[in-house]
Amino acid sequence: GVLDDEMAIAAASLVGAGQAHLFEAWPQPGVQDDDKRRLLTQVMGLNGSYPGGIKEYVTRARELLLRTKHGVSDFGDMPVEAPEGYQLAPGQREMLDAEKEGYVHMHTCAF
Repeated sequence: GVLDDEMAIAAASLVGAGQAHLFEAWPQPGVQDDDKRRLLTQVMGLNGSYPGGIKEYVTRARELLLRTKHGVSDFGDMPVEAPEGYQLAPGQREMLDAEKEGYVHMHTCAF
């Protein structure tokens, strides 16, 4: 098949975590199979590296979103705010300049 046993388990873990909607428009076998494998490989990595796997990750994310929605902050009196931003369009001089600036600082980032 398209998926090996480990990938099938990863897919089942997504469904078990309430993420079945990810498969609602899942293309038929033979269509975008590399993309399917790439997604499930990422899930397998998360299951192996995040304590409690994808289920705990989703549970924690939902909890944090609800807390934020209700104004509960783990940052005490410090307000949590979205920073001001601006839109850049590919090919615009401003975007090219921002990319150059980003490359200068890339070595200070962690991914």
